[in-house]
Amino acid sequence: MFTNPEVVPTLIQRDEALQIAKTETNWEELQIGNYRVEAALVHVKENGFAFLVDDETMQNTWEIADKMQPDYYGHYIWKVKLVSDEKHRNEGYERESWIDAETREILLLAVNGRVIDEGRLRIPNQLGIMR
Repeated sequence: MFTNPEVVPTLIQRDEALQIAKTETNWEELQIGNYRVEAALVHVKENGFAFLVDDETMQNTWEIADKMQPDYYGHYIWKVKLVSDEKHRNEGYERESWIDAETREILLLAVNGRVIDEGRLRIPNQLGIMR
């Protein structure tokens, strides 16, 4: 199969993105022991589609994760979701963070599906693996 490798800038790794997400959403303060992590690195192309990036090769896959605004063309974004099935006031615990993988800037924070901080992110219709 023919591939056209792109030059990938220096990006933060999954573990660092996870730590930023935990810090920004105050996850540690919840003291939840049993939870799962969903994390995906996406690359936003000029057509606005965000493609999943293969963790091993750091190359785009053909799997589309989202449709993004032109402001993010060329950007790599970590989408991190921390989820627990424990309940509090009949709600589960879910924290989602979108982090610019180059600058470490928070683009979006959401709690239980409600956006609490959009940062500089504007989201059109979502196709979404993480939504």
